[in-house]
Formats: sequence, C-alpha cells, structure tokens
Amino acid sequence: MTKLRIAILDDYNDLAPGHISGLLADADITIYRDTILPYPDPKPLLERLEPYDVLVTMRERTPLPAEVIAGLPQLKIVLTTGMHNRGIDLEACKARGVIVAGTPAAPSPPGAPSDFSGTVQHTWALILALVNNIPRDHSLIPSGSWTHHLPLNTFIGGATLGLLGLGKLGSGVARIASLAFGMRIIAWSENLTQSRADDAAADAGLPRGTFKCVRKTELFEQSDIVSVHLILSDRTKGIVGKDELARMKSTGFIVNTSRGPIIDENALLDTLNRGEIRGAALDVFDVEPLPLDSKWRTTPWGTEGRAEVVFTPHTGYSFEKHLEGMWNGTAENLQRIIRGEEVIRRMALRKPPWAFITIASRLRNILKPPASRCARCNRGAKPRGSSTSPISTDTPNGVNLKPSRPPSHVAPTPPTSPFQDPKTDRANILEPIRSRQYGGASLYPPSLASALPH
Repeated sequence: MTKLRIAILDDYNDLAPGHISGLLADADITIYRDTILPYPDPKPLLERLEPYDVLVTMRERTPLPAEVIAGLPQLKIVLTTGMHNRGIDLEACKARGVIVAGTPAAPSPPGAPSDFSGTVQHTWALILALVNNIPRDHSLIPSGSWTHHLPLNTFIGGATLGLLGLGKLGSGVARIASLAFGMRIIAWSENLTQSRADDAAADAGLPRGTFKCVRKTELFEQSDIVSVHLILSDRTKGIVGKDELARMKSTGFIVNTSRGPIIDENALLDTLNRGEIRGAALDVFDVEPLPLDSKWRTTPWGTEGRAEVVFTPHTGYSFEKHLEGMWNGTAENLQRIIRGEEVIRRMALRKPPWAFITIASRLRNILKPPASRCARCNRGAKPRGSSTSPISTDTPNGVNLKPSRPPSHVAPTPPTSPFQDPKTDRANILEPIRSRQYGGASLYPPSLASALPH
C-alpha cells in the first residue's frame, strides 16, 4: 500500500515545515508556496492536485469550487485553517464524500476585550495609515524629500464613522472609535434595528444609543469614514456601488477588510481615479492574489487628482499568534488522519447551502417587501435582491518533503465519510453553474465571467 499523499497549499511564509516534521516518515507531503486559481480555466489546478488524498488550504487563498472537487477522484479530506472557508464548496464535498475540517481560533489573551480581534486591529491600522497619509509620507524620507504634501492629514476626533455591518467585528471597530476618538457611530445592514444597535452598544460596554441605526443612504451621506464588515453573500455582493459612492463626502474615506466583491470594483476604481472621495484602504479584492496588471497595482494613486489608496495583501488575519494556532490545529488533524482516526472540527454544511444561490434564496428576493428592512425608519431605501528535514525540489512548482528514514509502517487509509459513495457519478456532481458560487455569490468579477468555460 502506498503512503498517503498530502498537499499543503499556499504556504507563503514557509510555516508548515516547522509543524509537520514529525509526520514525514509516514506520509508523502508536498508544500506549494504559490497559488494557482481555478479560473478562468481549472485545468492547471486540477493537474497539480490530482494525485493527492489530502489537501491542506490556507484560508481562501486557493478556492475549491465544485468543478475542482469533482475533478479530484483521489481526494478524501480537505483541511483548512480556521472554521469558515467560503472558497470551499461544501455541497460538492458532501456529494463526493470528501471530509472538510478546520482549526480552532486562537484564544484571546487575558485582558483583551471579547470583541477585539486581529481584523479589528488591522482595520484601525488601515484607517490611521490612510487618514494620516503614513505610506505616502514614509516614501518622502528615502527619496530625500521633506515637503508636507497635500492633502494634509485628516483629524478624526469627533468625526462620524459609518459601519456596514454591526456584528462582532463592526462592534469592535465601533467601540474603539467611540472610546479612543469620541467618534459618532452610525450603522446599517438589512436586518439591523435600533434595538439591535442598542444591544450591540451594551455588549461593547457602551451606553445604549451610542450606535445609531440609519438608512443606507444616510450612512454614505453622513460618514467621514465608511468601514465594511458585512459577510459576502448573494445579497451583499456589490451592495456598495456607484450610487452609494456618489453619496459620500468629497473628504470621505472607505475601508474594506471584509471581502472584495461587496464593493463594486469598477465603481470604486472610477470614484478613486476621479478623486471624488479622499481615499480608500483595502485589504481584500475581487481576485486574489492580485494580477500583476491589475489597475490597483498599476495606477499612480495620489497623483494628478487621484485619491490616496492604502493596500495590504489580505493580511487582516495574518498574525503570528493566530497562524501558530491554525498550524497546530492542522498538524493535529494530520496526525489523526495518518493514524487512521477520525478528524475533529468538521465543518458542517449550512442550510440552505450558501455555496449556491438556491431556489429558496431566489424566492426570498422576489417576495421581499418593497420597504427597507431598517425597522427604525422603515422608509425609502430599496431592498437588495437584490524544520530541518531533507528537502528536494523534484516536484514542479512545489517542495516535496521526503522522509529521512524508511517509514516504520504504512499509513492506513484515512476513514471515509458515512455519506461517501465510491460509485458516485462525477457527471452528476459537476452541475453546470457558470456563476461559480463563492459564499453565495459569484467569486468572479464581470471582466472574468465571459472567459469562464461553459
């Protein structure tokens, strides 16, 4: 019996070897430090992953949509870092009998507020870097300049922060805004009411009434800074578009640490190119990693009337403590797989499945009443439908970690899922859905949609 073949994907920081060195004698492990995306053609990714029994993914760096899952007959288990990965089609995995499991979140250190997280910290790092022009002014020093450029820094004490989404992340950002900067907090989401906003304020240790529920139009008109904290779904994809951006103040800023497709990319590019708002800070994009010819990379932001833009490459979760916990959890499950034990922390399929725009969601959008869901005002806004182990490089584009000694035993076949059926007809699994659903919404921007195979 051959050894279990395991592929570790997207290990940009070379963290995996330090956590899996004890497994090398019992499994054939290959590490890939680059990313192959499954679009517009999934074939290159399928060719890379076809031999493997187990895939280890780093968050959503390599999406695994239905056509990829269906095209990997050898695949038995997918391990992902974290407990939520909208890049993995769980419905397709269930149909194929592929087990999906995650890793626990890192515990908060003593004294840290319950609503404070790495994403909250990163959001504030981006906000302050943007309003204080830190990246721009940093570049002046190495170039030999000392001149204070325009626009000057923006003072945010007492300013208005608008939050799209007032869940744990939004509340965490809002609490800091209120306590540290004395900012006025307004918020909107389709299901937000003033009562829920009051509860969120109380949970954050703030007086009820600190967070104000407003209409979406009011949020964009009144905010000095708009911060996005919605979950990507069919309802929220493109929820910030041309009309919303046009309502923003010319001195306003927008920050996105959630998911790129929530903001219409073309509308945002146009707004920033025209300098119609002061700036944007972005940690997420429609396509990740960003193509080398992306306008985000090639546009000279902050020049000739263009807005200032601050970027990070989706690093809002990339903290030493967090990734250490993720890799420890991944190594634990790999050990269980090699020993023939059940994996822990399985990821359950949500109902209705968010991997597709289901008939139920279509009906919900059709039957939704015309009034806004903001129960506080119930007027106006239109609904959205709308280690030291020997390493060889004989694997193309990957690093194959070879055991330094013969295996002491042959790794057993990993346990199969109760719903696994080896006779499953792959043709029936590969449902022809061109929208390539990603968290309930198409991952692909319109510029790529036309290039997708039918």
